[in-house]
Amino acid sequence: MRFEGDSREVALNHAAQFRQYIAANPTLPLVLFSGGETTVTVRGEGRGGPNREFLLALALELNADPSIWALAGDTDGIDGSDDDAGAVISPDTLQRAALLGLDAANALETNKVGQFFSAIDDNFKPPAQLEQMLMTLGCCYINPILDIAGFHLDSPGVVIDGKQTQQNLYTYR
Repeated sequence: MRFEGDSREVALNHAAQFRQYIAANPTLPLVLFSGGETTVTVRGEGRGGPNREFLLALALELNADPSIWALAGDTDGIDGSDDDAGAVISPDTLQRAALLGLDAANALETNKVGQFFSAIDDNFKPPAQLEQMLMTLGCCYINPILDIAGFHLDSPGVVIDGKQTQQNLYTYR
């Protein structure tokens, strides 16, 4: 799936697609990869970037859905205004933040997503070797400035090419 536009709007669109998929396929797992480039409307003086804006908006919209994990980052290793490539959300992201006294909605509204994910230790920076590999590939084969996101929707059933299987594999779309 390709995405572009405002990070928050893209997050709402992804959440709607997840809900639609889960409603139609309640027992099927899904691993979804999407890529593109989102933008941020700066409203505050925080630090962060479009991938983390996207993830925090997604976490708030999904409201700790127990089946969804997501990772978003920039292939050049820098998401916005600091040295992190992106972040990860899990079903307990908002709960862990609340235990630390963090206000996720305020962090999103004031563009303090970098500080938010730092406080709960969910920012990530790829190892130097991975970053160098991505940049090398980017120079030769792909545009290295690309946002990527991966999502895992958990479920007990497993399907490969539309067929039920007992193997521990997932359908990739």
